[in-house]
Amino acid sequence: MSYSLRELMVVVFIAGLGLVALSAGGWLASALMFLAMVLLIGLAIVAFVGDGSERAYAIGVVIPAICYGVLVWSGGERELDPYESRLPSSYLHKPLFQAMVKITWVNVFSGKEIPKPKTPTALSGGFLGAGVSPGAPRESIDRETFMTTGHLLFALALGYAGAKFAVFIHRRSTPPPPA
Repeated sequence: MSYSLRELMVVVFIAGLGLVALSAGGWLASALMFLAMVLLIGLAIVAFVGDGSERAYAIGVVIPAICYGVLVWSGGERELDPYESRLPSSYLHKPLFQAMVKITWVNVFSGKEIPKPKTPTALSGGFLGAGVSPGAPRESIDRETFMTTGHLLFALALGYAGAKFAVFIHRRSTPPPPA
């Protein structure tokens, strides 16, 4: 297997964009999803009309990415929460999410940031409902956007590995041209 400088730069660019999109979310995550969609549609077209190693590369990207997407989709909403997901790849997302997220507490009535409430005790009246803080945690990163972007990056990584494998098999099974 050989790697070109251009290929390495594209992989580093997509990985960097993905890491930024994981933490920023919003329009950047949407842009990454759009880029991945265009890439997969383009490669699906190449898989049907291409020839040789280009076709093998395209098929190698599209099949694993689609299979992983179907697997995530079949998991339902649970796969879009790092604390409830069950796929092995989701378990890889959880520590990354925990390292990147910042949790602040906000007053549910005013929306202003408040200090983190202390755990209620019997002396503070917390067990009886008195003395309970009107605060709620707010995460700096949206869980659903984070997990969607993470699954997208994982699908692209699987697709890239599948493409390299497909090209390797194609080159090995194609007889050399006659001299």
